[in-house]
Amino acid sequence: MHFVLSSDRIIELARALAAFRALSGGDDASAARSAVLDPLLDPERREIFDTAVRHAFARVVLRLIGDVRVGVLDAEDGSGPPKDIATLGYQPPMMTLDLETPEGLPEAASWAIRRALEEAIALLALASLAGASTLPSALLLAREWETKALAALTSVPSHLAPAPYVRD
Repeated sequence: MHFVLSSDRIIELARALAAFRALSGGDDASAARSAVLDPLLDPERREIFDTAVRHAFARVVLRLIGDVRVGVLDAEDGSGPPKDIATLGYQPPMMTLDLETPEGLPEAASWAIRRALEEAIALLALASLAGASTLPSALLLAREWETKALAALTSVPSHLAPAPYVRD
């Protein structure tokens, strides 16, 4: 199954998750978000967040490597030397992933898998950005988001199990 993942959609989700966590987490979460994440989620600093998204995508591919046929990041598929992104000018990440799927997988599973991938990438990117802080509350958020990302990823292999889906 082929997935083209949108950096815009992932960053939108990350912003929503960060805002929701700040609203529901009390003063510590709000202070951590303000000090660490607000500047990075600012559209003027999009490149910083895109770098975290690229890194998070690579972590997701490694986590699912047994089910990945092809993973491409910014036209780089691992078959040759890395592309020099700096010479291309700024571009949002281009991420595609081909996963081995069982025969007869319901079509609805594709969007559910895509959402789990997007959520995991968004949470891992947030965790990476928050983890760069020295604020204890930011480090707690980083651990929380990493745990949630790994939980989102655990649902993906269950849909990719080798037993074919059978429709009655």
